[in-house]
Amino acid sequence: MMPPPHFSRIIVPPAELEALLLERPDISDSGVIGIFSDAEATELPRAYIVPRDPTLLEDAKRGAAAAFVNDVDAWVKSKVAQHKFLRGGMLLSSQASVMVWLAHINVLAHNWFASKYGNMQVSY
Repeated sequence: MMPPPHFSRIIVPPAELEALLLERPDISDSGVIGIFSDAEATELPRAYIVPRDPTLLEDAKRGAAAAFVNDVDAWVKSKVAQHKFLRGGMLLSSQASVMVWLAHINVLAHNWFASKYGNMQVSY
C-alpha cells in the first residue's frame, strides 16, 4: 500500500477524494493517487475516473469529455479545501475497476521514480 499523497507537507487522503467523486451520479468509479511534480517539488492529487456514460471516451466526443472533466474539476473545487484540488489532473478510463488499474499505475510510478532518482528505498 502506498502512503497517501502529500501536497506541501499536508496529507491528502485519496479515499476522501474518491468518495467525493462517487457522490456524482455521472461517475461510476474513481481512484486517486499522488504524482510527483518537479516544478512544485511536491505530490499532486490525480484522479482516474470511469464515467457512467462510456460514449465520453469516444474520439468524436472529445469536446464532451473536456466539458465533463472541467465540470467535475469545478465541482470538486467547490467541495474541498484548496490543498485537495486535483492539481495532478483527471484521466478518464473505461476500466471496470479503477482500483485494479491504480495498483498497476502505482507500480509504474514507482519504477519511473526509481529510474529517475536511482534505486531508493521506498517504505509503504
